[in-house]
Amino acid sequence: MNQSDLQPKLNQANQYFNQQEFSKASQLYLQLINENPQLKSNLSIRLAHCLILEANWQQISGNLIQGINYLSTSGWLNSLFQGKPVNAESKPIPWYTYPAIEFLEDKIKPDSIVFEFGGGNSTLWWASKAKQVISIESDQSWYDQIKQKMPDNVQLNLEIDEKKYADFINQYPDQYFDVVIVDGINRNNCLETSLNKLKHNGLLIFDNTDRYEYDKSINLLLSLGFKKIDFYGLIPSYTYKNCTSIFFKSTEILETTNLPSNKQSCLGKSCMQITNPRIGNIYNKSINDAALKNKKILYSHHWSINNQRQPILSENEIYITSTPQQKENVINLLHIGSEYEPQKILKQHQNDWQPDLFIAKVDSFFNVIPRNIQALNCPKVLILGDTQHGNQPLEKMIQYAKSEKYDFYITDHKRHHLWYYHLAGLKNLYWLPGLFLNPLIDNSESQNFEDPSISPNLFKDKVIFVGQASKFHPRRKAILEYLQKEIPNFWYGRLSQKDSLKAYSQALISLNISLNGDLNLRFFEIISSGGFLLTDRLSEESGMNLLFSEGEEYETFSNVQQLVDKVKYFLQYPELVEQYKQKAYQKYLNNYTPKHLAEQLQNIMEGKPVNDIFTVKTINRIKYLSGQGYSQSRIQIYQIIQDFHKYSEKLKIFVDNDNQFCHIEDFLDLPRVKIYLSANSNYLKNELYQYLLTSKTLHAIELLNDKYNNSYDILIVSKLILDIFLQGSKSEFLIISQDQSGLSNIRDFIENNYNGFTINVTQYIDFLAIHVNRENVTKNNVTGNLKLTNTNYLITPDWQSDEETLTEELYNLISTLAHNSPLSKGDSEESNPNIEREDIITLVIDTTGITEEDANLFLSGIAMNLMMEEELDLESILNFTFIDNLEESQWQKILPKITAKITLNSENQDIVNNKLFDDVISIMADGNNYVIMPDWSKDEQDLFNTFSEILINISSEEKATLLIDTNNSNEEEVGLFVSEVVMTLMLEKGIELSEGINVNFVKFTPTQWHNLEGFIKEKIISG
Repeated sequence: MNQSDLQPKLNQANQYFNQQEFSKASQLYLQLINENPQLKSNLSIRLAHCLILEANWQQISGNLIQGINYLSTSGWLNSLFQGKPVNAESKPIPWYTYPAIEFLEDKIKPDSIVFEFGGGNSTLWWASKAKQVISIESDQSWYDQIKQKMPDNVQLNLEIDEKKYADFINQYPDQYFDVVIVDGINRNNCLETSLNKLKHNGLLIFDNTDRYEYDKSINLLLSLGFKKIDFYGLIPSYTYKNCTSIFFKSTEILETTNLPSNKQSCLGKSCMQITNPRIGNIYNKSINDAALKNKKILYSHHWSINNQRQPILSENEIYITSTPQQKENVINLLHIGSEYEPQKILKQHQNDWQPDLFIAKVDSFFNVIPRNIQALNCPKVLILGDTQHGNQPLEKMIQYAKSEKYDFYITDHKRHHLWYYHLAGLKNLYWLPGLFLNPLIDNSESQNFEDPSISPNLFKDKVIFVGQASKFHPRRKAILEYLQKEIPNFWYGRLSQKDSLKAYSQALISLNISLNGDLNLRFFEIISSGGFLLTDRLSEESGMNLLFSEGEEYETFSNVQQLVDKVKYFLQYPELVEQYKQKAYQKYLNNYTPKHLAEQLQNIMEGKPVNDIFTVKTINRIKYLSGQGYSQSRIQIYQIIQDFHKYSEKLKIFVDNDNQFCHIEDFLDLPRVKIYLSANSNYLKNELYQYLLTSKTLHAIELLNDKYNNSYDILIVSKLILDIFLQGSKSEFLIISQDQSGLSNIRDFIENNYNGFTINVTQYIDFLAIHVNRENVTKNNVTGNLKLTNTNYLITPDWQSDEETLTEELYNLISTLAHNSPLSKGDSEESNPNIEREDIITLVIDTTGITEEDANLFLSGIAMNLMMEEELDLESILNFTFIDNLEESQWQKILPKITAKITLNSENQDIVNNKLFDDVISIMADGNNYVIMPDWSKDEQDLFNTFSEILINISSEEKATLLIDTNNSNEEEVGLFVSEVVMTLMLEKGIELSEGINVNFVKFTPTQWHNLEGFIKEKIISG
C-alpha cells in the first residue's frame, strides 16, 4: 500500500477508536497490519487494546454484582481507552502499579513536601495530597504539554541534560523532602543524589524496579538500612504486570489503625465493601430512640430554648434556663448565675410533673447551677461543657462535679479534659460530641434566611467563617483579617444558629478556627449541613480522627500560610470539594446524627454496650498513665498554659529537669505547644515515652543543651536564678516556680541594674506565676544579658558552610573543652564547694546568618551525640550563650571579657576581619597551638636560644598559634624581646615565619591553661 492510501486509513482507524467504535477500529487496524507488516510493531498494542475494549463490558458487569468489576471501577478500562493513567472518573493517577497506588493514597500527610523525577498525571495526583510538589521533567514537548495543567502548589521544572537533571535536587537542603519519587531518566544517578534530601522518616518510591538495570540502586538502598516493599501488579492503560517499590527507614508508614473496611480509594470500593457494607456504627443495629422519646426529661442550661432542636430528646421535656423565653415547657430563673434546687423549682412551677431523667449542662461561666440534685428520684447526667473560658474554668468544673452526686458525666465539647476528670476520681465518664446539635432541616434550600438583609445566595461558592472574632479571640481575628486580604471571595462574621447552618450548606469552604485545638460544635454544624470543613489542626486527644478521616472527609491546616495555600488549592477543584462533602455527610448520617447519639445515651444509662470511641478506653493517657495522681496545682498550671495558648500561634515552654510538680503530658492537649527539655532530662520515662509515641505527640518535645537562651513564652523551673529572667529576646513571658525564696534577691538586682523590667507575681497554693515584661528595656548593655564567667571563649562559625564539616568541627571543639573541664571528672557546684559558677567555661557563639532557634537545634544535636557516645553531661560542664549582628560599640564591650577566640576552619570572615579582633587572643580549634612558659628571671641568652629553636621548628607551618605566657613579666618588654628573636632569625639565618602564624602574649590563670590542654600541640616550659 502506498503512503497516499495508508494515511487516510490510519486516520479512519484512529477516528473509530476515539468514537469508541472498537470493532470497526480493530478490523481496520488488522487490515493495515496485514497489508503493511512493517506497521505491526507500532499498531499491535493498539489493536490488542481495541480487541479488549470491543467486548461488551456493560453486559459483563451486568452479570456481576453491581460495582465489583475492578477493571471498570478502578478505571483500568478507561485508562486503556484514553492511553494515560486515569481512574474511572478520568481523574489523574500515577503510572504505578495499582497495589502501590492503593497502599500510598491514604499514607501521605497533607503537609508533605514531595520531589518527583518525571512529571505528568502523577504530579497532579501528588498535588491533590501534599502541600508542595517539585517535579523535574526532561522531555521538552511533554513539559510544554503538561505545564499549563499544574496547580499553584506544583513547581514544574525542565532540564534536558541528564547529569543536571539528576543533580537538580541538590539545590535543596538535606532532609527536606517527605517523599522522593524516582520515575524519570537516569534513575540510578537520581537515586544517589536524592538520598541526603529525604527526611529520616521519609518515603522513597522507585518505579519499574523489576528492570535489572536498577539492581544497583536497590542494593545501595538496602545497604543503607532502607526497608523495601515491592508492589507487583497491573498498571493503568497497559495489560502487563510491573513492579513499583517503596523504600523507607522509619516504620511509621506501617503503623496505621485504619480499618480496611473503611478504605476509600480513588480506584473504587472493594468487593467486600460493596457486598457487605458497614451500616451505621458498631452497636447501631437500628435507630430506635423510642425509649428516650417517651421519657420525661428535665434539662438545665443557660442557652436559649430557641437555639435547641425541638424536641431535644423527648416529646415530654421541661427546660430550666436563665434566658427570658416565655414558653409552656420553659422555666425561667431570675438571673444569670442562679443556684437553684431542681426539686423545689418543679414544685413551684410543675408540681405534678416528676422527671424520669435529669440532664444538666454546666460550663465555665456557671450561669445556671443545679444544687441538691440527689433530691430528684431519677438518673442524673452532668454535661461537662466549655472549660476554656473564664477564671479557673476546669478547676471550678471539677469542684462542682465532685460536690453533687451525678450518675453519669458526659462531655460534648472537650474530650481531652476527660483525663482531668478521671484524675479527680469521677466515674462513668463518656464523650458524646454533637449531642445537642441542632442540624439543618431537609427543606432548608427553599427557606429564606432568618435575617432578611441576607440575600438568598450570599454564601454560594464562598469561603466563610461564622463565629466570634472579637478582642477576646485575637489569634482568630488576626487570621481572619489576613484571609480577607489574601482570599478575594472570603466572608466572616456572626449569624444566628439557623442561618449559619444554611450558610455552611451554600459555601464552598467553611472554616473552623478553634481556640485551643478542641473539637467544638462548629465542626459538626459544618459537616451536618453538607459543608466542606477546613479546620486548624486539633489536638490528638480531641478525638477528631476517631470520627472522620482527614484527607478524605475534612482537611486541616497547621499555620496561616498553609491555610491560605489550601484554600487557594481547593478553590481550583470544586469537584474535589464536593467529594469531601459527600463522604463526610454520609458518615455523619450513618453514625453521628442526634438519633445515633440518643441511642448511645440510652445505652449508657441502661448499661448496654457503647461504642468504644465514646468511652475513656480510647484515651491514650488513661491507658498508659493511669497511675498518676490529681492535685490542685496540676490543674492550675494546665489552666495557665491553656489560657496562654488561646492567644498564641506557637507557644514555647521550657521545663527544667528538677521540678516535681509539672506534667508535660498535660500540655500536649494543646496543638500549638512546643516543649523544650534539658538533654539529660529524666522526664521521658518508659510509660510517658510510650504514651508520646502512641499519641503522636513526641514531635512536640525537643531536647536541648542551652537552657535559657531560646526565647521561651513560659519557663517552668524548680529554682529561680537571674539567667531565667534574662533569657532570650522575648519582651514578655511567664515563669512558673515553687522557689519563693529566690525571687526577692533577683527582683532587687533587676530593679537596681535594669530599666523597663516589670515583674508581676500571682501566688497560688504551692507555686508562683511570675509575669515578666521587658518591653521597654533598652539593649545598650548587651553584656548584661550574656552569661559570662572567668573563662569565655568566642567562636564565629560560618553557618552557610558545609553542614557536615561544621558539625564535625564543633563536635571536636566542644568535646575537647568538656573533657578538659574539671567538672568533667564528675564535680559540680553542689558536689565540690571549691568549684563555683565562675570556674565554668562559657562558649560565646555568634549566630549571624542563622536564627537563634536553628543554632540551638544544631548544637542540641551535637550535645545529644556527646551525651550518648562520650557520656558527657554538657549542661553541668559548659555554658553556651548566643550573640548575633552586634554593632561595633557592642563588640567593644564584649571583647575585653573574652579569654580567647577559637579559630575555626569554617569561620565567618566578615566578622573576624574587623580590626576590633586584631588584639584578641586566638587559638586554633584544630589543635595546632604551641605554648612557651618561660622563666623570665633566667639568663636572657638562654631564653633567646629557646625561643629561636621553637620559632625555627614552627616557621614552616602553614597555620599555627604561638601562645607566650607573660605572667611575672612586663608584656611590652616581652614583645620587644620576641621581635628581636624574629628579626635575628630572618637576617642571620634567612628564616621567616609564615603569615599564618599568630603570636599571642597571654596572662592565663592556671585554670584557663588547664582548660586549653586539649588544644595544645606542644608546651615548652623553659628555665
